[in-house]
Amino acid sequence: EAPKPKVAAKHLPVEEDIKRLISSLTVLNAESASGSLAALVWKQQSELRCLADCLLQRVVTEPAVVEPLAMVLQSLRDRSVVPSFEMEEDGKKFQFDLKRAVMERTQAEFDSLPQDLEIEGDDGKEARNKVKGVMAFLGQLFLRQFTTTKILKMVVSSMLFRRERPDEVHLEAVCLLLKATGASLESTQLGLKLLDDFCIRLKELRSKFEQGPEAFHEKTLSAIESLMDARKRKWVSKRTNRLKDQLKSVPTNTSDGRPRLLSRGEGVAADGTAQAAPDATSPGNGPAASPAADGSPVPDAPADPVPEKVKAAYIPPGQVERASFVRETEARPVESAPTEKPDLKAVKKGLRPVTLRSSAKGK
Repeated sequence: EAPKPKVAAKHLPVEEDIKRLISSLTVLNAESASGSLAALVWKQQSELRCLADCLLQRVVTEPAVVEPLAMVLQSLRDRSVVPSFEMEEDGKKFQFDLKRAVMERTQAEFDSLPQDLEIEGDDGKEARNKVKGVMAFLGQLFLRQFTTTKILKMVVSSMLFRRERPDEVHLEAVCLLLKATGASLESTQLGLKLLDDFCIRLKELRSKFEQGPEAFHEKTLSAIESLMDARKRKWVSKRTNRLKDQLKSVPTNTSDGRPRLLSRGEGVAADGTAQAAPDATSPGNGPAASPAADGSPVPDAPADPVPEKVKAAYIPPGQVERASFVRETEARPVESAPTEKPDLKAVKKGLRPVTLRSSAKGK
């Protein structure tokens, strides 16, 4: 028999590979998926749109996978493997790159978020997942410098100040967003001021709608309280604080003399042995204040004051600035790291090269 002709291997379009990789993405395979996406040959701007569509499709249906999706985006951007394409719209030319594709798609999902979520059944669940997913995704994009503080300000303001009584699902999503980005916001003066304003507004809403016929549900009140508590703890989780407290002192009063960790409800005595912690609910058994450097007791931290009312807390819809993700992102590009130049004289002499940081003026 004559040999059968060899059939060339069938290459799937890039869009098919993108859909397959994003649909199967999890926390465990995020790194390998990033490598597979980086190995693709990107030739058309439609492939970037396909990537953005697949990402946002999972964001609005599965909020739990938002973080690995953002990790894949950051990996593709840092590897600089996805090209940009020159496009023209309304007589203006621009570069259509990975960031623009993702921000345009995120803008469309944010603009289509439902405003009235008093929906029962599966439709209500899908709407709530969409709101929480988009807000969580915006938080992850902010942490990875895909968005700016101004975008975050407009997004949160549209949900907190547009209505006198905001939707509870919107409030829960805002609390999750601020809880994820709080530490990063507090690192700048503008972010710190915004966070103060948002927290004052949330406290005002909590005190106003804690009781009565229009009272918030317990889940919404707990979300606000959790955000305030996280800020008091400097954004460190309760579990991390508890482990740190246990590892500060290791008692050795076990039968075999080996050190052991503290169990829940135990403290450490002055001699290093474990003892039961005093009951905080009993009168006179509250935690003692730590002595200061001069030996005098340090007074307890003042209680959280009642927040002042925000001026013009309710802003009519026409006065709330619409968030434009693409415009604001292009206005403030990601700052590149300073370049380093090797000391050529040291290299020629066989010495260890010394790096000289170039100044801001390029000297």
